[in-house]
Amino acid sequence: MNRKKILIVYYSRSGSTRQVANMLAEKLDADLFELETTHTYPASQNDIDAAVNRELENGKLPELKALPDNLSEYDLVISGGPVWMYTVATPVMQLLSKTDFDGLMVAPFCTHLGGTGRYFTHFTEQARHARVLE
Repeated sequence: MNRKKILIVYYSRSGSTRQVANMLAEKLDADLFELETTHTYPASQNDIDAAVNRELENGKLPELKALPDNLSEYDLVISGGPVWMYTVATPVMQLLSKTDFDGLMVAPFCTHLGGTGRYFTHFTEQARHARVLE
């Protein structure tokens, strides 16, 4: 029996999403890839909201230090991050904008304080050529 090869790609600013990603990786025996931005987001939620609003309004998503390589080696990519402004966190949006999933199965997850907003709808719309699982 062949074991499915799984990659978990995530962004975590405060550590909450990192905890969830680590639990998933342990449970699923998956590889991990943490997205890192070239700049640091502010500490306060109000300042983060303002920075993210600017990114969304001007369409300038944060630069990532690296993207995962060789996604085609995986049977499933699980990707997630925090909900920011009722949608996908902009570092995860950048991953989605830079990645052609070319028919891969992709499953989104998120962490949030008050609800998922339109996270899953927006993730599905932005995951180019992916077969997005619920």
